[in-house]
Amino acid sequence: MKIRIYGPCGSGKSYLADKLAKTLQLSFYQTDNMIWNRDRQGKFSRSDRQDNLERILDKDMWIIEGAQYKWSFESFLQADWIIYIHPRPTRLFYRVTSRFLKMQLGLEGHNYKQSPRDLLDMYKQNRTYYKQTHKDFLRATRALDHKMILINQSDLTTDLLDQIRRARHEQVI
Repeated sequence: MKIRIYGPCGSGKSYLADKLAKTLQLSFYQTDNMIWNRDRQGKFSRSDRQDNLERILDKDMWIIEGAQYKWSFESFLQADWIIYIHPRPTRLFYRVTSRFLKMQLGLEGHNYKQSPRDLLDMYKQNRTYYKQTHKDFLRATRALDHKMILINQSDLTTDLLDQIRRARHEQVI
């Protein structure tokens, strides 16, 4: 089973990937960790980033989540399911702000320490997402509609889990 989860900042991609990974007993990977070298506080080279992605794609089963789709398009092509989370803009603003505040107060774990600049960048990315990126993504993935699951909220529903469990069972047989 290979699942690709896509959506804007704060849509619930990591939350959903974690829940699915535990339920389906799969490993999950974040595209941010393929881009950002957390040890060196900088980005991986394009070549290293591509190598990071290819190592994961070579596995038999995976869940990959991230807001990037252009450089990681091969993950969409190889995925059995694409889960596209597309929440309301107000929900994103709330989640991004809430997560930032919880991290600053030490109430929530994080991959990296977010700065106020990072928060502003996420607001800008989400604004661009609703103005253009959303439309570009749908155009780029039109041929993959047969394996796309669109959810407007990031809530993990029983229906979604059941659908994926059935698909996984059919693949195993």
